[in-house]
Amino acid sequence: MAMWMGNEPITDEVLFEDFPEQCFPEIEGLRVRSEKKALHICGDDTDWALQSDISLAVGPGCMLFFHTGEIRFRVDGPEGRRDFSLQEMEQTALPKLEELRMVRRGQPWEFLFGLSGSTTLTLYAEITAISWRPNEME
Repeated sequence: MAMWMGNEPITDEVLFEDFPEQCFPEIEGLRVRSEKKALHICGDDTDWALQSDISLAVGPGCMLFFHTGEIRFRVDGPEGRRDFSLQEMEQTALPKLEELRMVRRGQPWEFLFGLSGSTTLTLYAEITAISWRPNEME
């Protein structure tokens, strides 16, 4: 199992292959941005752990998740559940993302974010590749 621990980079192919079925990353200073075909999840200090003592990537940087097709969103909160497209999401005023609670690998992949209060946002995307960019703070 290859890991990026700050001294030698993990290849994108190994990162995608070794990414667990469920990942519970710890990210301080969370920033999320979606580009045309990549979801950027960045932090000032991150730990993308396989287990409590084994990490795929640690430290400041961005994990890029490349996708095909349309990203979809679901918001669950006190007012109920609502589904959004990326275009609708860009036009909706939501509270700031506070944490990335979990990444679940599947068809599609699911990214579960915590918002203020008891509101959660789930992002769905067909992920085709992953890249770790250490010290990149987009």
